[in-house]
Amino acid sequence: MKWFSRRWLPIFATSLVIAIVVAASGSIVALTISDAFQDLRVLKQALVIYQSKNGSLPDELTALEDQPGKPGILPKLRPDPWGNQYIYRRVPSSLGYLLYSTGVDGVDDSGQGDDVTDSPKQYSCADYGMNCPPTARAIVAYAAAAIALVSLLFGVVRLVMRSNNALERARNG
Repeated sequence: MKWFSRRWLPIFATSLVIAIVVAASGSIVALTISDAFQDLRVLKQALVIYQSKNGSLPDELTALEDQPGKPGILPKLRPDPWGNQYIYRRVPSSLGYLLYSTGVDGVDDSGQGDDVTDSPKQYSCADYGMNCPPTARAIVAYAAAAIALVSLLFGVVRLVMRSNNALERARNG
């Protein structure tokens, strides 16, 4: 314990650096699905606004866009992160429409399969970088971060104990 007591700061610093370097040097997966989720939220909100202004939902998403001489709710519709148009269909249900992206494969599965929706659903690691098992790189980064945290806590406890000892010595003369 005495060995660790003298070396907690270098252990803390080293493990923190390892955690940061390992985490940062891993392949960065561009979670384009996050962009699709954000776009779907924006489109849903635009549909709510459209419906409140017009009393009904539009027949097509293009009705949300600015038109010559007539401002719309959105300046321009963006394609999904994979370059496809978002799918919007009016349906006879309580919601009144389906809204989704055809996803990475571009195949319209009517909101099922790999299509990206705002409904709770599992997306594959291979296609979207979500729900992936931890990699060895991530495990090393988490372990190094845990060691850094334990070392930091040990250092703080050690500092508090030294301060208390110094106060005690000062009181006793």
